[in-house]
Amino acid sequence: MKKKILCIFIIILTILAGCAKEEKSNIEVSDDEVGIETMEGMNYLVAGNDYGFYFDVYSKSGDKKNNDSKISVNNGNDNLYFMIENAGEDRQIAVQIFIDYIQVPMIIEGETYQTFFVDADKSFSKEFCFQIAETLDESVDHKIMAAMTVYSDKHVKDSELEYTTNGYSIALDAVLDIAGNTDQFIMNKLYNYENPRESYKDMWYGVLINTELQDFKRIVPNKEIVAQKNERKDFVYHVGGYDDCTEALVILCMGMEQVDVNQQKYMLFKLEKGKIQDGLVTITMPDEQGCYDLTGWIIKNPFSEEKTEINSVSDTWRFTINVT
Repeated sequence: MKKKILCIFIIILTILAGCAKEEKSNIEVSDDEVGIETMEGMNYLVAGNDYGFYFDVYSKSGDKKNNDSKISVNNGNDNLYFMIENAGEDRQIAVQIFIDYIQVPMIIEGETYQTFFVDADKSFSKEFCFQIAETLDESVDHKIMAAMTVYSDKHVKDSELEYTTNGYSIALDAVLDIAGNTDQFIMNKLYNYENPRESYKDMWYGVLINTELQDFKRIVPNKEIVAQKNERKDFVYHVGGYDDCTEALVILCMGMEQVDVNQQKYMLFKLEKGKIQDGLVTITMPDEQGCYDLTGWIIKNPFSEEKTEINSVSDTWRFTINVT
């Protein structure tokens, strides 16, 4: 047992060392707070955070995030905004918008994008206005999840890091409140809960995807795996470990676009306190050769409206799938 804990500790130290230049922040900082200053030319990144990045989504231009659990609009196609700040090095950043946990296209300056890419230099701070490019049912509220992913033009397999990491994204989950429908939050559960292979306890929480099909070990995935075009490929998931969560939802993407998992848009889990579930997830590979990084997130209590603030969403370990 001591050996196991030591190995986990060493892996964590290695990952943290690798993430040192990818420090991220979605914490709002007020200029009035004593002893805290923002970087020159930035509205939110803290001074000294020379390799950081920041992301936020809101419904009124210029507004700082008010830590409310709702983003309020009058109509489903009203203007929304996201803010990106980037410091220290040039990064390409991908932005994805999900309504009720299904990726939707967005309209920015009259153009429609499934995923929007931003080439951010080492001192970048910009607000973007967008509209959801699909018609929403305005009689009820919806869930909106907005995610930014850095290094969207690069692949983990080409990284100098020894291990892959889960420090590449900021994702935010909130209620999209349309015309004050405070008592009309209805989100149908489209799918049944997953049937895990095993449920167990350990000192860990979150989501991890790998290819340990023989013994279902919960280890960091390899930086690169190989698959065939159109192959239905099996992966192993480990999900849960939370003390404050009874349900969780997992979204996966390849090449910065949502992919079907087990022939569904997302996976839904019924969790027991402190327990981790493992099992199989099948993803159909693209019909074009190339390298696709697998990314994704876990959302705790996705169908709950009772949140005190916009929820920051954890990402899974990222790795490259080389489709041949």
